[in-house]
Amino acid sequence: MRYTLLNKTTNEEAEVDMSYEDLLEVLKDKNIQQVFQMHLAYRIGRVVVSEAWRERLKQMKKANRGSTIEIP
Repeated sequence: MRYTLLNKTTNEEAEVDMSYEDLLEVLKDKNIQQVFQMHLAYRIGRVVVSEAWRERLKQMKKANRGSTIEIP
């Protein structure tokens, strides 16, 4: 999963990919805080596609050359 973390000492935010179990370990550091963000969704016909899903599709397409994945 992708999480946004804030370093309260430096006031820097970073997006990280890690398991939930790893996130719990990182959050034991009192200088690190999880940031919750609203993800916008796009309506395409009857299907709603979130920006997070669009980003994931882009990553999958980039990692798989010759992919026929279409990004809505």
